[in-house]
Amino acid sequence: ETLTELKKRHRVVAWVEKAISAAAYTAMHANEIYWHDEGTMGAIVMYSGDTAISGRRLAAWVKQCGDAAEESNLNRSIAEAMITRGEVCSYTKDPETGKVTIYDDLSGEVDLCDASNVLTLNKLQAIDVGYCMGVANTKEELAKHLGLSEWHEITDAGQKIYDRHTRTVDRA
Repeated sequence: ETLTELKKRHRVVAWVEKAISAAAYTAMHANEIYWHDEGTMGAIVMYSGDTAISGRRLAAWVKQCGDAAEESNLNRSIAEAMITRGEVCSYTKDPETGKVTIYDDLSGEVDLCDASNVLTLNKLQAIDVGYCMGVANTKEELAKHLGLSEWHEITDAGQKIYDRHTRTVDRA
C-alpha cells in the first residue's frame, strides 16, 4: 500500500539485479523496471514457518501479486506464475511487429514456466514480456535511461544499507 501511494506522487524505479521473493514483489510496484545484464526476478513463494502457504491464504497472495502487477501495467499471469508450482505461462512474440501474446498455458512458442517450477525471469524474458524497460549495469547507464544528464546521490544511506545487507548475506 505504501508503494502504491508513493507512486502517485513520485517516480518509483526498480533496478533489478536479483529480485527474488519479496524483492520481486517490491519491483512489481515500480513505475519503471530496469535490469542488470545478469538480472533475475521471481520466486515470490510465501512461507509460514518452513511450509509454503496453501488454500485461501495462497489464493489471496496470488490475487495480491496479480493486482500489484496490473497496477503497474505488467502482465498478471506472469506475476501469478512466480508464486507457486502448478501455474503455467508461455508467450509468442510476433517477429514482424514485436507484439507479445502471453498465455496461461503452454500453447505459446516460449515456455516461461511449466507446472513443476516457480517462474523466475531472466533479462531476455523480461524484455520480451514487458517486465523490463531497459538494461543498465551502472548508475550512469541507469541515469541515461531515466533521462537524467548525470547521477547525483543526496546521501549514501541507501548504499550503506545495501552494503551491510550484502555482507550479512555473504556471512550467512
